[in-house]
Amino acid sequence: MVSFEPSLHSVFGTGVVMGNTGIIFNCRGDYYSLVRGEANALEPGKRPRSTLQSTLVMKDGQPLMITGSPGGDDQVMVTMQTLVNVIDFGMNVQQAIEAPRWSTSSFPSSPFPHTMVPGAMAVEDRIPETTQKELIARGHKLRVAPPWSLASSAAIIIDAKTGVLSAGADPRVEAYAWAW
Repeated sequence: MVSFEPSLHSVFGTGVVMGNTGIIFNCRGDYYSLVRGEANALEPGKRPRSTLQSTLVMKDGQPLMITGSPGGDDQVMVTMQTLVNVIDFGMNVQQAIEAPRWSTSSFPSSPFPHTMVPGAMAVEDRIPETTQKELIARGHKLRVAPPWSLASSAAIIIDAKTGVLSAGADPRVEAYAWAW
């Protein structure tokens, strides 16, 4: 199983090509913090935090699901929401991907300058108004985003009993999931 999210982080990465290979260095080094003591502080032997997170889910020693998402810090949130929708809510792969999404910037962003807005949360307007009001009542600074607008995802699930593959792709963008 393969999940492939090519990324240079910025449009042309660093703009530095490795020799005559045509391979462009990415610029994920700006994910480091220059503030001593922070979890992602630049120190010898450390790797920067990365949002790249192709995810393989195993069950009983066998592959169950593979998923991935582009989109900076939203990648981790989208993947987690997709996994929760499948595992905890029993959705099929397409339902899990199409479910309304939320996003937050309440933590320092990965890329420099590592901005954050405590309490900030975006929800697609397909999330029920009662839920939106409850989030505001709990102190979230809510921004209601248009429907089908927060990030994207694709995934494949293998039915352990039948071996049938189910692929799901996000209608929010031009995305594909292939399984054979």
